[in-house]
Amino acid sequence: MRTTGKWGVLLAVAMCLLATPTFARVGPYARLAFGGDQLRMGEGNAFLQEVEQSFQSQGLAVDFDKVRMTTGPSLAAGLWLLPGFRVGATYAAGHSYTENRVHVPGFFFYAEDLDFRLEEVGAEAAITVDRWAGFTLGGHVARSRAKMVEGHTEQDFAGGSGDLFIDATAERTKLTYGAYVGIEQRNEHGIVGYLRAGYQFRDMGNMPSNLVVSDGFSSVPSTSTTIGLDFSGYYLRFGVGVDFRQ
Repeated sequence: MRTTGKWGVLLAVAMCLLATPTFARVGPYARLAFGGDQLRMGEGNAFLQEVEQSFQSQGLAVDFDKVRMTTGPSLAAGLWLLPGFRVGATYAAGHSYTENRVHVPGFFFYAEDLDFRLEEVGAEAAITVDRWAGFTLGGHVARSRAKMVEGHTEQDFAGGSGDLFIDATAERTKLTYGAYVGIEQRNEHGIVGYLRAGYQFRDMGNMPSNLVVSDGFSSVPSTSTTIGLDFSGYYLRFGVGVDFRQ
């Protein structure tokens, strides 16, 4: 009963805000944005650090890049169901690419290429308070398809341990969600500019992976699972849109 009471108070406050005359009428909307999403990738970055330190212990001056953030577009379209409250459908895509190289001419070559992609389709809901400079509070839930492509190369030119080539592809689809706060500014023609910052929960865990392992002469297909891959993190979006609620 105590929890229900809290939700009742929040709903009453929201309805009071929506009822103010500063809000325009009900109508459709569309949004287009571009931004960057953090990838937590704790296990993956720890593994890269271990490999880096292994090379450094051999006297090699290497400085590996950690997994970078994804960047990409996002789209949304839907309806203002109430003045100041909207719901709609969303689409977003992100891409991150990291490569590391160690080359000792005539002796050794090492390469690790990591390609992370995420594509999601979902739904959003948001409240915008025009009289508070367009302050917006929103959230979304989505069906997210994560993908990792890895290319691993080790070549021993001195003829010691031989060559090793691994190509791996891992995929997983999972329900994800997030929330954000932002500012939206709209002119008299309904054109909107906005900025939002939020956090997304997209931990994909150990993803099933298909591999092809080769020594340069023969290849063997195999299956495995990745280390824990976490696409969660903070994100930032800059965007434009249009409101048909004149």
